[in-house]
Parts: sequence; structure tokens; C-alpha cells
Amino acid sequence: MTSYAVRDESEGTVTLNYLNSRTWDCRGQASGTLDAALVAQTGSFYLFAGNMAYSGGSRIGCRCRIMSFTMTRGDEVVMDLIPVRRKVDGKPGMYDVLNDVFYVNQGSMDFVEGEPLLPEGYIGLDFIESTGTQYVNTGVKCASNVTMQAKFYNARSASKHFMGVRTAYQQNALGLSFQVENGSEGYCVAWGSKVVQKLLGRSLTEGVGDRFHDFTFGGQYLLLDGRFGNSAIADQSFASDLDIYAFTVNNGGTPHTQMSAIRIAGLKMYRNGSLVRDYIPVMPTNSLAPGLYDLQNDVFYGNVGTGQFLAGDIVRGIDAPDAFAGEGFPVSEIVGTAFETKSFAVRDTGVYRLWFQYKGKGGTGHSLAAQMDGQSLGTVTTSTTNGWTAAHFDLRLGNGGHVLALQGASAGKSTVVDSVTLRCLRKMPSGLTIVFK
Repeated sequence: MTSYAVRDESEGTVTLNYLNSRTWDCRGQASGTLDAALVAQTGSFYLFAGNMAYSGGSRIGCRCRIMSFTMTRGDEVVMDLIPVRRKVDGKPGMYDVLNDVFYVNQGSMDFVEGEPLLPEGYIGLDFIESTGTQYVNTGVKCASNVTMQAKFYNARSASKHFMGVRTAYQQNALGLSFQVENGSEGYCVAWGSKVVQKLLGRSLTEGVGDRFHDFTFGGQYLLLDGRFGNSAIADQSFASDLDIYAFTVNNGGTPHTQMSAIRIAGLKMYRNGSLVRDYIPVMPTNSLAPGLYDLQNDVFYGNVGTGQFLAGDIVRGIDAPDAFAGEGFPVSEIVGTAFETKSFAVRDTGVYRLWFQYKGKGGTGHSLAAQMDGQSLGTVTTSTTNGWTAAHFDLRLGNGGHVLALQGASAGKSTVVDSVTLRCLRKMPSGLTIVFK
């Protein structure tokens, strides 16, 4: 990924797919404008809005997306703008690659930014999910001036630690967990030597397997989905030389024994208000092992635990369509040892990912076997009654017709399957042989 040096800041920028201007309310008061500093008549040229120079510089705003903007004077190109996010403060704006100038929003609020453009060799994922043995070392040291913003889904964890660090119990602690103990259950946040139980009074049934939540924690005030917690923590000052872990807590230098099973869709980390990590879930095309990519520093962070992260649906980074697009897969519930099949064809020889989510109906221990063209891909087994579990298999398919089969492997038990997708990860040139072991 190219990091452009900008004139007013030396931290660089992250290229975005587009910028979407915002309006304040239905009356159309525009909030996003850029003053491009080119004199037209007696006023500057505005982008995302019109500069009504004849009426004292008032503006008429619009809501639109801009992926690029080039301006010429005669036959000469004088400005070439692309949408970017400035790394030093995370502000979206437009960068003039011709004149090395970054233009920030001149109106109120912020621009709505598009998805970041991924560097070559990475596929964007909706989320990555731990199964209880995977975690990421962020490399950010524990301190009272560190805060985090995380978007995650508690897949099936009760009394587990999601992310953070501590030197010992309630010592130099900074973390988030879900606890069920001493008659109290809910989200808990640790800061310094204090722990706030039952953040916003969330119950276990609301906490596990319901949906993605937005958390902001670190410091005295805690937020869940934009709402302040039910109490504040007294001001403290602390620090340690331990790194913050994601998907578990760094407990004195080793992963906590209560490792979590959660899905992370995004994670930002700040020190003294400055962005130091900006993680999005990705999968490298060379290893197919999911992890987190830090857009702030252009670094990939893979699993440092055991096993492999589960991958959410592919959202960008490949040009091959879903093999089931427009047709779907006719599976909703598989009873006992029954099976469902799907005949389909692919155009390109390559590595494909079969992805689906499943859950047992009325209990755990429900097994489901996946086959492609009569060959076994593997078997998955439900271990919880709380929400869905994601599963995927990577395989090589040649161009032409294929048959996928999902079959129940537990007599007398029903397994519900949803969101079955098959996406191409990498196209293969003819004559190349890939061996999966």
C-alpha cells in the first residue's frame, strides 16, 4: 500500500475507495465541503458543494461519493485528487497527488469514508473469529493513556477475556471481558486496579451470540454502542512493559487461560488520543491464514496462538463472483443423517473457500459433514447452543461442474445451516498443481 507524504503532516495517508459527504438533517444543510483553493471568478472552487460567491460565499451542499477528481486549466492538469484517510489523526479528506497537498473537510461533522483499499496480496473479510486458542499480539504497551475502540460479536464465550493486559489480578490492568460469577453477569472493563462489572447491565442472554457491539474502553469512561457505562472509574496513572493482546488478555506475559471465542470486525487503538493501530480483518492470499491488517502502519498481524482463525464472508479483494450468487443453497435444516446437495459450475480453476454457519437445534454435539464431488472436506460439530458457529474449507476446483453435499452425521439430531457461500480466493494458471494436506 502506498503511503503518501503530505505537506502539512508527515504521517502519511491511507487510500480509500470513496468519500461520501454527509448532510446535517433533512433540510439539506451541507456539512462536507472542501475548499480546493483554486480561484474561479472571485471565490474558491468548492468540492461537495457549490460556492455561491455572488451571495457572500454561501454554499449549496450535496450528498455524493467521489472516487477521484481531476481539474485542468486549458490543456494542463492542475489538480488530481483521490480520497484518503490521514494517518496522524484518522481524518478523511482528499489528497492532491500532483501538488502534494491534503485537503480536510471545511464544513461540520466528518466525511463518511469508503472501505480502505487493501494492499496487494490480501483479501478483505467481514470479520475473523477465534475458537478459543487464537490471539493477536498488538505490540502496544499497557498504559493508562491507551484507549481502544472495538467492533465485535461475542460468538459463544461466557466468563472469558476478550482483549487487554494485566501484570496480575487488578494490577496495571486494561481490558474487556464477559463474566458470569458471584451472581453477576455481563460485560466487565478493567482499568488500573479497578473493575466495573455489568457494563450497562447487559445480561448473559444479550451478551452471547446476539449481534456485533461497538465498545470504547480505556480511561475513566466506558461506552457500549454509544452509551456510557453505569459508572465511572476513578482517575489513575499506571503502565507496564506488557503488550496488549486481542482475542484474550495478556496475563503477566502469557495468554489468560480463559481465552475467548469472538468475532472482530474492526479494532482501533489510541495513545494520548493519537491513532496507533487501525486493524481490519483480512486473509493473505499466499497463506490463506486470516489475521488483522494494521492500516495505520501497513503491517499484517497473524495468529500467535494455536490453530487458525475462522474467516467471515469475503467482502473485497477478489474479482471472482460467488459461485452460488443468485441461486442460493437449499439448506435450512438437516435432520439426522439426511443431506442436501447443490450442483454448480465454476468458470476459473483456482482455490475456493466454502463458508457457512451452523448451529444445533435443541442441544450440542450435532455433527455435519461436507463433501465436494464425493470427496470428504471434513466434519464440524456444534459445541454451544448460543448463536451460530462459522466454518470454512479451502479447496482447489477445476473449471466446469461440481456437486457440493452437506450431510448430517448425528442420528436423531438436527443441524441448522445458513449463509452457505463459495468464493474464489485465487485463480490458477493452467498446468499449476496445488496439493492440500
